[in-house]
Amino acid sequence: MRYLTFDGQEHDSYDFAILVPRLDEEAILKNYIIPSGFDKSRFVAVTLDYTGKKTPVKDQKAYFDVLLPMIKNLNVKQILCCDSDFFKTLAKLPKAEAYLGYVVDVGYVQTDMMVTYCPSFTGIFYDPEKVNSKISQSISALADYMANVYVPPGNDIIQSAAY
Repeated sequence: MRYLTFDGQEHDSYDFAILVPRLDEEAILKNYIIPSGFDKSRFVAVTLDYTGKKTPVKDQKAYFDVLLPMIKNLNVKQILCCDSDFFKTLAKLPKAEAYLGYVVDVGYVQTDMMVTYCPSFTGIFYDPEKVNSKISQSISALADYMANVYVPPGNDIIQSAAY
């Protein structure tokens, strides 16, 4: 497990942990941190542990058994998970794309941390417009949640109904 901080210093706590397929400081800053509007010292990026093309759930759980206590000790409040399979395991949800823009509980273990699914920056190469839009939606949910103004997508749509 490798990690990266963004202000050249190590801190005792971070508000956000970004779980990414690979550590690319420039891409992480450009696609996740700068659009969030938060200070980069509040973020730590951690690599996901892949055991092949598709990591078995058993291996993902073993990885989370090591990772979650570590980031809990860093007082992380919010996890931005940039892999759909790892997100599904971490949140205990059947689909990742359906929860794009949602801030959900970490369902894998009892904790006060929340998790948001966000597409990986590696997908921008294949479909930049679509992937950037999805990343923006996830980053907005993250920022709104931290500002205590988060409303899950789809809530408050119907203002009144008469039959």
